[in-house]
Amino acid sequence: MNTAPKHLADLWATDKIRSNASHVERVNNVDVITTAEGENIPFCHIPYMMPFSFVWNNTRWPYDFLSIKGSMAALLAAQHLNAGDGSIVSEVEGLDKKCDIKFTIELFDTELSESKGVDEIVKILSRSPGEQMPCAFMGNSASSVTMATSLISGIEGYPQLSPASTSSLLDEKTQYRLFARLNPSGDSVAVTVILFLSQQLNVSHLGVIHGNNAYATSYAQSLSKAVKDYAPHMTIRAFPEVGDIQESVKLLKSTQYRYFFGVLDEYSYYVLMEEAYRQGIAGTGEHNWMFSDGLNADTIIGGEFDKDSPLHLASRGVSVLTDGGGLPGRPVYDKFLQEWQGLNNDKDKEYILSKHPKYPAPGDRIHEYLPNKDYLLRGMNNDNFFTTLGSYTPVVYDSIIALGLSACNVSQPNSYFDGWTHFGQILNTQFEGASGQIVLDKSTGSRDPRSAFFKITNFVENDFNETDEKVSFSAIENAIFQDGEWKFLSPFIFNDGTSSIPPDLPRINVEKNYIGTGLRATGLSFAVIITLSSFGFLTWTWRNQKQAIVRASQPLFLAIICFGVFLMGMAIIPLSFDDEITTEEGCSVACMAIPWLLCLGFVTTFSGLFSKLWRINRILLGGSRMTRVKVTQWDVMTPLFAFLAANILILSLWTGLSPLEWTRTISANDEFGRTIESKGACTSDASAPYIASLGFVDLGLLAFAVYQAYRARNISTEFAESEYVAKALGVSLLVCCVGIPVMMLFSDEPQVFYFLLTSIIFVVSMSTTLFIFVPKLLSSTKTLKDMIKSSASKQKQNSQADSRTTSGTNSGYESSTAPTSTLAGDNSFGIRVVDTPAMRAALKEENARHKEEIKQLKLRISRIEKENMELKNYEGLGQEDNDNVRNKTNDYMVVENIEPTKNQHHIEHQDQFNDEKVPEYTTV
Repeated sequence: MNTAPKHLADLWATDKIRSNASHVERVNNVDVITTAEGENIPFCHIPYMMPFSFVWNNTRWPYDFLSIKGSMAALLAAQHLNAGDGSIVSEVEGLDKKCDIKFTIELFDTELSESKGVDEIVKILSRSPGEQMPCAFMGNSASSVTMATSLISGIEGYPQLSPASTSSLLDEKTQYRLFARLNPSGDSVAVTVILFLSQQLNVSHLGVIHGNNAYATSYAQSLSKAVKDYAPHMTIRAFPEVGDIQESVKLLKSTQYRYFFGVLDEYSYYVLMEEAYRQGIAGTGEHNWMFSDGLNADTIIGGEFDKDSPLHLASRGVSVLTDGGGLPGRPVYDKFLQEWQGLNNDKDKEYILSKHPKYPAPGDRIHEYLPNKDYLLRGMNNDNFFTTLGSYTPVVYDSIIALGLSACNVSQPNSYFDGWTHFGQILNTQFEGASGQIVLDKSTGSRDPRSAFFKITNFVENDFNETDEKVSFSAIENAIFQDGEWKFLSPFIFNDGTSSIPPDLPRINVEKNYIGTGLRATGLSFAVIITLSSFGFLTWTWRNQKQAIVRASQPLFLAIICFGVFLMGMAIIPLSFDDEITTEEGCSVACMAIPWLLCLGFVTTFSGLFSKLWRINRILLGGSRMTRVKVTQWDVMTPLFAFLAANILILSLWTGLSPLEWTRTISANDEFGRTIESKGACTSDASAPYIASLGFVDLGLLAFAVYQAYRARNISTEFAESEYVAKALGVSLLVCCVGIPVMMLFSDEPQVFYFLLTSIIFVVSMSTTLFIFVPKLLSSTKTLKDMIKSSASKQKQNSQADSRTTSGTNSGYESSTAPTSTLAGDNSFGIRVVDTPAMRAALKEENARHKEEIKQLKLRISRIEKENMELKNYEGLGQEDNDNVRNKTNDYMVVENIEPTKNQHHIEHQDQFNDEKVPEYTTV
């Protein structure tokens, strides 16, 4: 162009001087030209090698505008070096007065191709004398191309700087000897990625898909290394992009992860996200995607998507991590943005376009736009072009500044500098640039990550109406990495449209094995029934305490049973607690309350039963004589206090030394090690000795009570109370012997354990109260006094009959009745014993005598009948003799008629005792 640009005038003038040189001399890496006026001017020529297009399917396609923006930054940096303009970098101020080296920029398209990049650099280095030769190279963005070109440039002795290549392989100085970059290496970038995901988004499982080129492969390896060093708790699985994208996405889906990281370019982005949406791992609201700086923001914000299309739904909440390119709000960055936006004028645009490569091939897509001021001008005229710098535009500016400052600082008169000297000075150059403080790692040539900025760009859909058919996105920089930590600038929006951090794995429902409302209601209903029955029977006992049936069983004894059953029922209430309805502290309190209530209730109930049976056996089985013995209430209370004291002692030691505490343990994990099932229970470090001691005391009490019942099996008591007491003991023992082992088998199943234990408590409690009280309720209409009076009346009638029948007969046969005995005084409470072994033996002996009487009487009757028959045969006997015989016969007939009545009671028992059988009995 013949007209000077507005802001790039010095660079334009320098180009004119270089192109009009009359003589060019190569001194090391510097071209020294001689002007027409005879002035010698050293030139440092910097080829800018970046992808402006790519060839696919034999057609050239435009790449993106990021390289174009970067080329504008390179031209602006050369302008400031030549003009000594320190408006952005203070070290450049007045450089034109201190350094006579001039800088020029030449743009080359590497087409994202290693072969194209190598071809271009070989062509540059093969130029004829007098043509522009490089002093250093700038490029590339793709690591694979950079690795190919920097290998050659290093061999030829030329430094090469890259603004965007991140492969950690480029840190290997034995191969890439003169390579440096003002962006951190892939290892450093990967560290920031992992720190953001693990610390800010709480990601522990990450799926990675990457291309097969050197950049993508190295990036994926760096991510794995960063996980190992900085997030060892994280699991990462990386998959290369194979020819069939469906297979790659299928592998990602198989991980079941919810966060994915892509190391791909924008062209792979469309295909990947559409397939990911089809397979259900994108656009679901649960899956979130992040990409490396290989994805240009313009790919998403540069166009519109069909509403509700796969790309629209999958792109929501997508984010890109880049090496920042500077931090808005910093004076240097803001000044650079202002200067860069100042190029938005026709003259500067025309000059910039004149520097870009030309594509004369017919049918070339870029070439097709040249008649209309070409495709590039159309892009620069877009309203959004100058609103954003792009990820590495400030880095390009700083890279050219670094090359220029180091060249001026190392230049020597007449000899200037070679590549090695120049590269050494580059490593030592530090300044505050547009992208931040520039500090390079001298061992690798990469930028120290502590001096760089990284940012997360989040893509959020713009507001749209229901009638809109297209949807667009905005890029929001909502997080930056500075001074070794991430800071949010605005809320991060996820695929579901919210800022709430979604889980990194499929949502799970943890089965906590709570007791549950229904089962808890069943258990508490047991407790209510036990409580109501206890208080109901206690109230009945108090109201009927003067009735014979209550007095016979002792009201205090019945009250003790009611209280003990009540305590056992109350144990169901703390047993119904778990951490579904209360805190762990509350559950721990309930845990220790269970054995207290259960054991004290159990021992209270059954020690009374044991005491009654034990006293009966001691009195009635200790000797054969029947006597009236008074058993006081304290005789019943003594065993109760003894067993209560033993239980209280054990429970106190347990509570003080190793109390039960509520703990929830993991019972099952999924394939990711997450808890999918847990169980809560009352546990103690050393509970076994206490449980064994309580079991020995309490179950021993029950077993001993059953044994006492067995010993007293031949003793019958009034109202058949001993029968029901034995049944209550038998049911309790049976339930405990069967239920407790089954309960232990299911001790690790909270719901089953709860149901079994509450059922055992319910059955034991209700069987005890029902067997003790229901018979008394049914018999309460007939008092003990009426029964005794009736019994006495029958005995009196039998005695009178015996007396009449035996009068004037054999006095050797007497009716004998064994005495009865009560366990109380005449006016005290107690059970009346109506049948004992001694009483039964006496009755048996008496019955035998009655049998002998009957036998003798039958013989006498037979003789009398015989004598009567003989008298009839003597008709000649006198009237007096006849009268005597008649009187004698009448006397015997009287005996004959009376004897069956007299011995009727004994005859009724004859069959019963013929076979030595003893009637059944029950005990209290």
